[in-house]
Amino acid sequence: MKPDLLKKLFQVRTELHGYIYAVVRDYHAAEDILQDVAVTVAEKADGMDEIRDFRAWTKEVARRKVLAHLRKRREKAGRVPVDELVEAIGEACDETTAPAELAEELEALRACIERAPERARAIVRMRLADDESFGAIARLFKMTEVAVRKVLSRTRKSLADCLQQKMHVAERGAS
Repeated sequence: MKPDLLKKLFQVRTELHGYIYAVVRDYHAAEDILQDVAVTVAEKADGMDEIRDFRAWTKEVARRKVLAHLRKRREKAGRVPVDELVEAIGEACDETTAPAELAEELEALRACIERAPERARAIVRMRLADDESFGAIARLFKMTEVAVRKVLSRTRKSLADCLQQKMHVAERGAS
């Protein structure tokens, strides 16, 4: 293992744990996934010459581990809760966000997701968390694939706008 790897892992640990926990909402599962991320990072980093953006790379490893965990859980339970929209949470997490700010943003994102129309939430969940094809979603909702793509695009924009508004209000309140 490269000597500075452990130091870098410690620097991003809190942020990764916060991200993982926000998605899986289970402390023990988040710890297990984080350990799995650390093992994968250690194994892969040994074979790599240089990692340009260690933080972004480890976050991507974490995202993939979270998706694998959710797929396993979905197979057992039959569904993934709406507030565990991995992509929406990932997009909402700014690369420079501190852990306390991240928790605040995630709470605001949850509130925004709850405000979204049920059909839009279901479509986003099916596409992002369940990894359903556009065609399968279109057939289920009796829509065209183009319409499904538009719903996803509008919902993402709506979530981003809502989150930006909530964070702007929070910033004003903190001032």
